[in-house]
Amino acid sequence: MGRIIRADAGSLKLGCVTGMKIYSAVPFILFLASCSPSTLYWPSEGTGFIPDYSSLPRGIRPMEGDATDVPADLVISTTTVLSVDAPELAIGREFLVPTADWRDLRESVSLADIGDDDPVLVRLTDLALPEKMLAVDGKYPGDDGYPLVEWTILSVDGPPFSGLEAWLTDEAARALEADRSLRPDPRMFHLAAVGDIMPGRGFGELLLGPDGVDDALGDVASLLAAPDLLIGNLETAVTESDEAVEKSYNFKVSEEVLDAVVALGFDFLHLANNHGWDYGERGFRDTLDALNRTGVGYSGVGTDIDNARFAWERKLPGGGLIRVLSLGAYYTERNGFDGSSAAAAGEGKPGVLWDSPVNEEFIRSILVRDDAFTVVTVHGGYEWENEPRNDVKALYHRYVDWGADLVLAHHPHVLQGMEFYDGGLIAYSLGNFIFPGMTGWYTGEETGILDFRLYDGRIVGIDFHPVRIDNIRLRRAEGEGIDDRFRGMSTELDS
Repeated sequence: MGRIIRADAGSLKLGCVTGMKIYSAVPFILFLASCSPSTLYWPSEGTGFIPDYSSLPRGIRPMEGDATDVPADLVISTTTVLSVDAPELAIGREFLVPTADWRDLRESVSLADIGDDDPVLVRLTDLALPEKMLAVDGKYPGDDGYPLVEWTILSVDGPPFSGLEAWLTDEAARALEADRSLRPDPRMFHLAAVGDIMPGRGFGELLLGPDGVDDALGDVASLLAAPDLLIGNLETAVTESDEAVEKSYNFKVSEEVLDAVVALGFDFLHLANNHGWDYGERGFRDTLDALNRTGVGYSGVGTDIDNARFAWERKLPGGGLIRVLSLGAYYTERNGFDGSSAAAAGEGKPGVLWDSPVNEEFIRSILVRDDAFTVVTVHGGYEWENEPRNDVKALYHRYVDWGADLVLAHHPHVLQGMEFYDGGLIAYSLGNFIFPGMTGWYTGEETGILDFRLYDGRIVGIDFHPVRIDNIRLRRAEGEGIDDRFRGMSTELDS
């Protein structure tokens, strides 16, 4: 491309104060012995490039003193260009990204549509919420052919000098190699999350059928297979027990159905909810055993309180960790089921890690650590309400105050908005996801997939893919207003 977007980032001036002769017949510069000893002037801010002065061509010396006051015969300067591939004499690079407000519904923009002001281009290393990046023609930094790579290159203003070109080439190659080793190609970590997963009411049978995945999920399946880490809330017991707890709804599925759900791409399942205990202690233990056999990640549940006090971890590419802590915080149900006593883990009692004073010290000890990108998955809030109440907001704000980077909540069965709060993001309700039988239940059939791109331990990308529950099937729902409503709820929360 070769478009210059910034010039004169720094310059190295070479010459001598007196005694210089230029022979025009043969284009070279001769420095006489009367040239003074010299030092370097090289404002290299932003380039990270430190030349090896000991290898300068014979007869060339960096100048002493303030080079801006000395007549120079050669000026080696740095400038920046945009190019997919490394141009000649490149000494460093940065990846530029188009940016938008984090609630912007756009996922990608065309390179041809990028102008001077909208969207604004910033360096990936400088990007932080509440701004998010947009893909360029579907490509992200680090993808093959990503077009917005800003290269810092060397250029020479002055007559040619024997040996200078070779020196510049060697120095540029060394600098670019060092730059790439310090900052390799950016590797985005793709995190995605969905809401409640209850694969009963005919969904499990459909999923296990001859055309299972295509029949049950259609074009939604590819969205679930893409992330590096996919999180969902398993809103059911996995058991053969018939000893149901007295509740309004009791959910259970077979282990075969759980295996098929995990195979869709789920890496982590939240179990600290109000349905893992639908078939009592036996059903809960069966569910833990089934999860362990699948190898899927989980946290915040255990055979007693000590075993429930743990967070799940995974290494991020290029170093660092992502840590996920699951909590129960839902209110007593209308039928009288009180999870804080019935489902909470205790001394010698299996159950979930409850957000209660007895567990606060442990919860804080996980969130206060700054060695990981920390996610809290929490089952809380009020069912069938489209916006969080103030007590719920205060509860989730606490997690960010303690150090959480992202809060993913569920339980209301409908979508609620997201809030950018004190550097963290809170999704107040991801609604239902795999949850047949929602037709006519308020907006319980409207759902979606939240996508996040992480870079260098922080969120740089956010996207929302609208999905509709169509009886017992899922389908993508672009153009049906779900994403507009989700953005509107988020705007209200963030205003």
